[in-house]
Amino acid sequence: MILTTLLATAVIDSMFAGGPFQVGNVDSSLHEISGMAASHSVPELFWAVNDSGDGPVLYGMNTVGTVVRRWRLDGASNVDWEDVAYGPSRSGDTSVRYVYVADIGDNDAKRSTIRIYAVAELPYADTASVRFTWQTLMYPDGPRDAETLLCDPRTGDLFIVTKRERRNRLYRVPMPTDGIDTLQFVTELPFMLATAGDVSPDGNIVVVKNYMYTYAWRRGPSESIADALRRTPQTMPYMPEPQGEAIAFSSDGTSYLTASERNAGDATVPIYGYPLAETSREAAQLRDVRRPQLSIAPLSDKQGWYALRYTVPGESSIQLYVRNVLGMKARIIADKTLEAGLQERDVDLSMLAPGDYVLVLRTRDFYQALPFAIMAR
Repeated sequence: MILTTLLATAVIDSMFAGGPFQVGNVDSSLHEISGMAASHSVPELFWAVNDSGDGPVLYGMNTVGTVVRRWRLDGASNVDWEDVAYGPSRSGDTSVRYVYVADIGDNDAKRSTIRIYAVAELPYADTASVRFTWQTLMYPDGPRDAETLLCDPRTGDLFIVTKRERRNRLYRVPMPTDGIDTLQFVTELPFMLATAGDVSPDGNIVVVKNYMYTYAWRRGPSESIADALRRTPQTMPYMPEPQGEAIAFSSDGTSYLTASERNAGDATVPIYGYPLAETSREAAQLRDVRRPQLSIAPLSDKQGWYALRYTVPGESSIQLYVRNVLGMKARIIADKTLEAGLQERDVDLSMLAPGDYVLVLRTRDFYQALPFAIMAR
């Protein structure tokens, strides 16, 4: 009876998603998109920011990626804007929603303080200089690099997830005072290189992604985000992008979307959507049938060798390669090779050290990627 109850709970708590579907392309204004969040007040609008190469500008883009609003935070500075979160006022004011901009990037871990800007989502003009407030923060245990900001839609509580540790760290942002506020350490997370995160509009699901995977937690009705993230996360569908640093739920909570910074030589950057599903079977059916299929598996009789299987829709010049978690090419398998249909080949990867990698297939019309691991031999 106890086992049956546990299994039933596990099924209820499981989360499923399909995709990816390309739903649009990131506007060229957002050449280094590092965070995005859906507005719940303005239909089909996502707030987004660029990385440190841009000024203090908050962009509003529609669901296909076109920028339709530019709000400038005059007097603010973009030291290293890395994420955007959206949610209620932290003071309990239910009449207004806020866009929170996280100036929290610190590659060399040398910033003594970081900053979060809060912009009330008021009916400004499409292009405007907007009012904002800010909170200056410091870590209790020394400077850290971070790229993830979470906002609890139920309470307005803010959380930061760091990036560089072997086990990324979760910190709670205290209520602001007139001085420098100290972040509150919550817990360690079982992954590294976190680049973005979001909370579903109803507060029931929390996602945090890195360059390889999207991790998700189902949250109970009376459970805090801090308590939810102390549990082991589930891995959700994600196709590793060249430098994926943005994730956001849709405003209706039926899907999550991801986007990458622009890769050298790419004319456009796709926005990918992953629709949520009730069952694994439904999730399997929610896929783009035009997208190339890709698989990789170790050969049992040749140590360090792997069997690759993939499809090329139509005839196309392809690139096929393996890259590491930092995005660098570790093994080029095919470059500008003309192929069509189902392809199978064995490839020697014995020169690669154990660890996580991505198999990438580029055709004329598609980018497809698959994470895999090389185990210690």
